[in-house]
Amino acid sequence: MILNIQTLIAVLPDEPTTGELLKFVGMGIFVVVSALASLAIMSMVVGFVLNAMKKSPPPVKPADPVPEEGVPEETMVLIAAAVAAVISQPARIVHVRGLTPDDMAWALQGRSQIHASHALKPQDSR
Repeated sequence: MILNIQTLIAVLPDEPTTGELLKFVGMGIFVVVSALASLAIMSMVVGFVLNAMKKSPPPVKPADPVPEEGVPEETMVLIAAAVAAVISQPARIVHVRGLTPDDMAWALQGRSQIHASHALKPQDSR
C-alpha cells in the first residue's frame, strides 16, 4: 500500500497536537518494525526448511592404505644394470622407491627451465 501526501493530510488534523504527532510517529515506527520482524521470521523459516531439505552427506570413510608390494625383481635387475653401466664398477643398491609428488616437482621445474631457455621467434602477423 503506497501512501501519498493526500492520504497523510487526511489522517492528520489541520492543527495536530503533540500527542497526535507522537501517536502517528509511533504507529509508523511500529509498522516498520513489524515488517522487519516478519521478514526476519520468514528468513529463518526458509533457512530451517532449506537445511532440512539438504541431506547431510554420509561421513567419508578414509581409504584403506594400499599395501606396498615393493619393486618387481625385473625392475631391480634393470636398475642394477643401468647403475653398473653408468659408473663402470660394482655398486650396491641400498634403496629403491616410487616417485612422490615432491619428486615430480623437480621434473616439472627442469622441464620449465628447458622451455624457458629456448629462444622463441615471433610469428608474422598476417
